[in-house]
Amino acid sequence: MCRVITDIGQITPEWLTEIMYKNARLTEGQVTDVAVSFKEGNSAYFAYLQLTYSNEVGLAPERLLLKMTKPLDWAREEAKQEVEFYQYIARQSDNLPFFVHCYDAQWHPDTLLSHILLDDLSESHYTPVTAQQAKQGNSVPSEQQLLAMVSCIAGFHAYWWEHQQLGSKLLPWAHWFRNEDTYRELMAKRTSELDYFLAQTTLPPDDLLAYQKCLTELKTSWPQIGQRIDHNRQLTLIHGDNYFSQYLCPHDPSAPTYIIDFGNRCVFLPAMDLVYMMATFWSPAQRLADNRERRLLDHYQNTLLKQGVDNYSHDQLMQDYILSLKLILFSTIWDMVSGASEAYWRRKLYCVTGALKDHCPELFGN
Repeated sequence: MCRVITDIGQITPEWLTEIMYKNARLTEGQVTDVAVSFKEGNSAYFAYLQLTYSNEVGLAPERLLLKMTKPLDWAREEAKQEVEFYQYIARQSDNLPFFVHCYDAQWHPDTLLSHILLDDLSESHYTPVTAQQAKQGNSVPSEQQLLAMVSCIAGFHAYWWEHQQLGSKLLPWAHWFRNEDTYRELMAKRTSELDYFLAQTTLPPDDLLAYQKCLTELKTSWPQIGQRIDHNRQLTLIHGDNYFSQYLCPHDPSAPTYIIDFGNRCVFLPAMDLVYMMATFWSPAQRLADNRERRLLDHYQNTLLKQGVDNYSHDQLMQDYILSLKLILFSTIWDMVSGASEAYWRRKLYCVTGALKDHCPELFGN
């Protein structure tokens, strides 16, 4: 019977002792005390736990992080997806170095609430760019951090590259790209959103015309996408929300970099995750400085090769990157339509439009 922790009062030494034995982190002794500090996020509550044991504990952790779902419909669904993924990961025999260790992940079918118990890495790791910093344009991590994060997502992609379970319940297709009918539904939705956007905003006419051209091109792109999906070719599991805020970078450069939050994972074009990293909140100057974007894309492809992925050419990567840019443009327009803050969607739109001008100048009449 699953037990979901929904309140910090339920976090007891007895429960933690049971979890540690179940994970083979304790073979004797017990948790005797737990100190809890608390933080509220957008979709979850976070409890930071400091554990005390009855004796020397060896592999047992002293600090844990408990993530508890907020009772919001959208948060519950994403949390369920994340719990199922961590449970799936726990059954894999392979070493997957890009995941923070998970000790327990539970979801309750009646309340739809869930929790995930992870190592607390707040002393050894940090978020390289917060959401607030990205909106303010302060969104370029150090070179070392960038290379580590690109290596991390490349390793993630390589592990599930053309995996036989892609498209299963736990590794699902991207919702709007399951088949031609769902893609047509997406295009109809994007058409309606663009019409609303054009009626509500004032932007340079050349940009607005380019958005219309871009949508026209996307409406004819299903054969290019569908053939890949039908044959599971050059596809992988993507993070699906791959901003820099989804990474934990180490203070010690020799330590691993981790990726977190998997409620939006899906099977799609690998370059979509790279667009989230490099095009959504980097200005043209930030992307192009010292050839940053090109160097990181090359690093990504080279890392794939080292991981055994040898069927993804540079030309294919760039085709996918440009297609993903066009798709992200309309996700950004949806941000505005759905009520995101103007500071958020305007900065994102400026950056995505700048990337399109660099990679698709023909859309803008250049």
